[in-house]
This record gives sequence, C-alpha cells and structure tokens, in this order.
Amino acid sequence: MNERFVEPEQLDHLPADHPEAVRSRRDLRIINAMLGTRRWLEKRIPVGAAVLELGAGDGSMCRGSSWTGLDLAPRPIDLPQACSWVQGDMFDASNWPKVGVIVANLFLHHFNEDQLQWLGQQIRRSCGLFLACEPRRHPLPMASGALLATLCDFSPVTWNDMMISIRAGFRGAELADALGFNSGFRVSETLLGSYRLEVHL
Repeated sequence: MNERFVEPEQLDHLPADHPEAVRSRRDLRIINAMLGTRRWLEKRIPVGAAVLELGAGDGSMCRGSSWTGLDLAPRPIDLPQACSWVQGDMFDASNWPKVGVIVANLFLHHFNEDQLQWLGQQIRRSCGLFLACEPRRHPLPMASGALLATLCDFSPVTWNDMMISIRAGFRGAELADALGFNSGFRVSETLLGSYRLEVHL
C-alpha cells in the first residue's frame, strides 16, 4: 500500500434517500464513534469559533450556530436549525465563508493531487486553523475495518467504500504536502486507522 489509489465510491452516486445510502450513513456514524473523531475535533476547536465543514454529508458532525456545512447534497432534514448549510460545489470559491476553523472528515481522500492543491490554497485564504480526519493507508486498518464491518453488520456499500477509502488514504506528511502546507502542521495516526492533520495558519 505504498501508493495512493483514488477511485469512485458507491455512496457518492446514490440518492440521499436511497435505503443503502441511509444505511451506509448510519455505518459511518459508527465508524466515527469508533475512531473518536468528535472527541479529537472538540479538543482542538476553540470555543465559539466559526467552523466550516467541507463535505458535511449527513450533518452529523454539525454543532450549534457557529457551524456551517458545505456539501453538494441538500440540507439534511434532521440537521439542527441552529446549524447553517451551504448546498454547493466545494470547488466554487464563492461558497466558502471566511471562518476561524475548517474541518474535513473522511472526505479529502476522494481527491487527486491537483484537486488537493487547489483546496490547500483555498483553505489558506479562508481560516486560521484546519483540521482533517482521514483514513490511514495501512494494512492494519484494512484488517480491523473488515472485522468491524462483520461485527456491526455494515452494508455492502459501506464495506466496499471502506476498502476504497483506505487505499486512497494518507500516511506521514502526504496530506500536508499535497495541500501545500510546509510548516505549522502536526500529523497523528491511530492503530484503528485514523489519520489526523492539524494545521495552524
């Protein structure tokens, strides 16, 4: 697994209300809980900071009036009213408000090097702190992910996409390099398969 391999994921092409999409989003909430994603983010986001989440999906990470989700999908029907939502293309810079913190969760691994380079430029123009949680590209998460999928009865879509995501994930300073961050960043990787990047701008 030395090289990243990016390929389409099934969930990205299913309507938001498709039964398999609904089930897969449930599975993703379980995965995030297992990885401790929310705890990691909450420890780093300053109290009251305005937050923009890229690729906010079902909005399950959104918290309060300071949080804005940006996604191609429409506003989730169960999203708390206090949270803001922008339905639009992330690669349209006009959709990006200037905020204190930008968050990306299990999202950036979808993109190639040229796309990540553009995103890095836009992130530098839009915030003072960037936090990303992505798949760790390593055989151990492949094995533990397969075990988790079996124990939790994940959908076939989740199982398929999880393996694709790990192959497209990151190691070491790869994501920071791809985004163009040469300094001011910290990377951590967990045994369960989370790759975490924190960048102070």
